[in-house]
Amino acid sequence: MNFGPLRDGFERSQGFILQSNQVALIVIKTSLGKIFNSKNEILIAETYLSDALGHATAIGDKAYESIIRIGLGSVYLKKGNNQDALASLEAGLEIARQLKLNNVVLDAYTELASLSMKMGKSDLAYGYLNSYIQLKDSIYNEQISAGLSRAHFQPGIGTRELQAERLLRQNLEQALEIERNNNSKIALVGISFFVLMLLIIIFRKYYSKTRTYDNLEEKNKLIEIQKSELENLIMTKDRFLSIIAHDLKNPFTSLLGFADLAYNEFDEITDAEKRSYLNIIRISSQQIYSLLDNLLTWSRAQSGRIDFKPEKVSLSELVENSIDVVRSSAENKQITLFKDFTKEVNVSADKNMLFTVLRNLLTNAVKFTPNGGSVTVSCNCNGNKAEIIVADTGVGMTQDEVSRLFKLDGNMKSSGTNNETGTGLGLILCQEFMNLHKSQIKAESVPGKGSKFSFTVDIV
Repeated sequence: MNFGPLRDGFERSQGFILQSNQVALIVIKTSLGKIFNSKNEILIAETYLSDALGHATAIGDKAYESIIRIGLGSVYLKKGNNQDALASLEAGLEIARQLKLNNVVLDAYTELASLSMKMGKSDLAYGYLNSYIQLKDSIYNEQISAGLSRAHFQPGIGTRELQAERLLRQNLEQALEIERNNNSKIALVGISFFVLMLLIIIFRKYYSKTRTYDNLEEKNKLIEIQKSELENLIMTKDRFLSIIAHDLKNPFTSLLGFADLAYNEFDEITDAEKRSYLNIIRISSQQIYSLLDNLLTWSRAQSGRIDFKPEKVSLSELVENSIDVVRSSAENKQITLFKDFTKEVNVSADKNMLFTVLRNLLTNAVKFTPNGGSVTVSCNCNGNKAEIIVADTGVGMTQDEVSRLFKLDGNMKSSGTNNETGTGLGLILCQEFMNLHKSQIKAESVPGKGSKFSFTVDIV
C-alpha cells in the first residue's frame, strides 16, 4: 500500500495547524501589547509587540506586520526614541498603503502627526493631518456610496426615501463646511472692511488736494503723482492681505486639524495627547486673537479713532505687567527674563499705548531668541527723559533688515526660532504710538548676536 499521499496530507495538516497557532499567538501578543501601551506600561508593551512582529515576519503575515510596526512606533514615541518611532511608523504605513488597509493608514497618520509635532516639525504635522482628513472623508464617502447602492436595490425603499437621504447628507456636508470656515470668514470680512476704509480715506485726501489747484497743468501733474501713489497703495494692500491671509491660515489649520483629530479619535488617544492637542488649539487661538487685535488697533489709529491720553505711569510696574504677558512663552523656550531698574521712575505717557509697545517688543524678543537665551528690559534716566531698552540674545538682523522694520510696503516678515509666525504689523503700530509721544523706536542689531530696541518718554 502506498502511504505517500497520506503522509503528505498529514504533514500539510500539521503545517496548517502550526500556522494557525502562530496567527493566534500573533493576535494575542499584539492585543496584549496594545493594552499595556494604553496603560503606559511601555516596556511590557514593547516586549509583546516585538515578539508578535517576529512571529508575523516569520510566517509572512504583512497585514499584522503593518499593525504591529505602527503599535511599536507609538511605544517608541512614548519612550522618546523619535528616530526608531519614525522608522517603525513609516515602515508600517508603507505596508498598510500597499495592502489598502485604510484604518491602519489612519492610525499611522495620527501617530506620525504627533511625532512631527514633538520633533518641532509643524508643517509636516499639518501634512499628515491633511492626509488623515482626506482619507477619512474618502472612507466616509465610499461608505455613503455603498450604503446608497444597497438601499437602491433593497425591497421596500422608494425613490422619495432615497432622495430624502441624499438631500440630508448634502445638508450635513454643507453644514460641516460652513462650520469649518466660519472663523476664517469673520476674519476676512474684518480685513476687507479695514482695506475699504483705508482706500476711502486715501481717496478723500487726494480729492481734497485736487480742489486747491486751478492750473490744468498742475492738476495733470497731481493726477500722475496720485496714480503712482495709488499703484503703490494697491501693491501695499495686496501684500498686506497676503501677509494677513498667510498668518491666519497657519493657526486656523492647526486649530481645525487638531480639533478634528481630537474629536474623531477621542476614545483612542491618551490623556497626555488630549492635553497636548488642547494646548496647540489654545496657542493657535491666542495667535489669531493677537493678530486681529493688532489689526483692529492699527485700523483705529489710521482713522484717528484712538484718543491719546497721557497720565502719570509707574514705569517699573508697567514693565513688570508686560513681562508677565510673555513669561509663559519664555518659559517654554527656557528664556530668562530680566528687569534692570536702579530706581522707581514715573513717566508721562498713555498707559495703554505704552503697554502695547512694551508687550510687542518683548513678544518679538522672545520670538527671535533661541532656547536658553535671555531678554532684558532696562531703564536709563538722562535729565527729564527715561530711555527704555529691550535687548535680547537672539538671531539678530542685517542693516538692510533693520531699515525695513517699520515700513508696511517693505516690511520684513520671518518665522521665529520655534517657527512662531507674525506679520510685523505690531512694530508699525508701536512706532505710530511712540510718534504720538513725540518719540521714536530705534533698532540696533548684529546678526547672530541679538537685537536692541529703545525709545524715550518724559519723566514726571
